[in-house]
Amino acid sequence: MMSHLFRLMWNRKRQNVLLFIELFFAFLVATAAAVIVVHFVNNARHPLGFDATRVWSIEINRGRAGAADGEAAKEHERAIMRDVMRELGAMPGVEAVSGAFTGPYRWYSWTTSLNLEDGRSIYQSVNHADDRFRDVLDVDVIAGRWFSRDDDGANTQAVVVNERLARQIFGAADPVGQVIRPRPSQEPGAAGETPLRVVGVIRDFRQFGELSTPDSVMIYRDAIDGPIASVRLPDVALVRVAPGTTADLEERILKRLGAIAPGWTLTIEPVEA
Repeated sequence: MMSHLFRLMWNRKRQNVLLFIELFFAFLVATAAAVIVVHFVNNARHPLGFDATRVWSIEINRGRAGAADGEAAKEHERAIMRDVMRELGAMPGVEAVSGAFTGPYRWYSWTTSLNLEDGRSIYQSVNHADDRFRDVLDVDVIAGRWFSRDDDGANTQAVVVNERLARQIFGAADPVGQVIRPRPSQEPGAAGETPLRVVGVIRDFRQFGELSTPDSVMIYRDAIDGPIASVRLPDVALVRVAPGTTADLEERILKRLGAIAPGWTLTIEPVEA
């Protein structure tokens, strides 16, 4: 019986080979699909690290003003930004306002290698944010604290890191209060980088949402009223609005801020959208 079956298979070897090839590639496709599903389901189990409920994102395009050169021009631009943030915070219906390089679900991010003094290089996602960032997004700080006026005038740059990055840099040691010393640049005449002081640890901050892969994250403190050399003007303002706020507030924001910064382009969108 077996010899008969093998003889039939041999006689139809061409058809059988094609069938085996089809089955093989079907198996590969099914396996790849299963791996992708498991990957995203596993990602969805991780905490986001923030709450975007009732948060509006205002993209700030300073246009030609954004290329301001010289101390006087930069100070003028920063003064306008201070007025924008102050006016936003004073508007009825607004609970809290923060400025940052980027925010949740925005399409752009900043990734770079952190080159440590001991020779290690660690890949990380970077953001810049002010003292109200935690209040607006309810960022989950699990050790230490968020940025505050206590960080004014320090000879180190205040940063917040997530758990993943803290383990990569410090292992099992407590990261709060530790100083990260970047590796000096090898370029002749290059200025040394400012040491980074960890003031707090967050559980996570997955900018691209529930299905994104958890990453190593570092957030630098920027205060608009700090020294010019140490501040990066925000590219986005994040606004937490009161419950029941309608689109009427959006119109009022654009009208008021358009009068304060007539050369800037502002685009408002709810983060949840």
